Amino acid sequence: MADHLLSVPIPDEIYDQLNCRAEQTGLSQQEVVIQALTSFLQQNSHPPAGLQPHISVYIDSRLQAIKQELQEYLQQIVAKQIPSTRPEPEEIPPSIRPLQIGDTVQIRDPDSPFYLQKAVIVSTSLIRATVDTGMGKHTFLKRDIRFVSTAHDPN
Repeated sequence: MADHLLSVPIPDEIYDQLNCRAEQTGLSQQEVVIQALTSFLQQNSHPPAGLQPHISVYIDSRLQAIKQELQEYLQQIVAKQIPSTRPEPEEIPPSIRPLQIGDTVQIRDPDSPFYLQKAVIVSTSLIRATVDTGMGKHTFLKRDIRFVSTAHDPN
């Protein structure tokens, strides 16, 4: 281990205390300074023994307080029954089926976005459906027809 030389200017009061301590212990000034520095550095590298339990008690109390606040907040949310931002899935997904003979449909007016009368389908093809209206049978594109009810529904 190599020795290092350190020159530090110190006030007169500290120098007098150093001489006094050296005379009391019978050590040289250098040995007293090394002991003092060693003691000081060891003290500051670890928290004082009495402080550690206080820190752990403080941390435990803060954690307990945070847990309590979180539980109270969760109870408030449950009590208010705040709906989640995610939409709930529908109970029964709608079924999609092709139009069949006997289904009741509404026919869209070709010149407007509104649907007019209700009619019953008498025949269907891939893209067209023929309905029986009050003025006879007419064929429409399926995009211009809206499903209302099946042949089995009383509506």
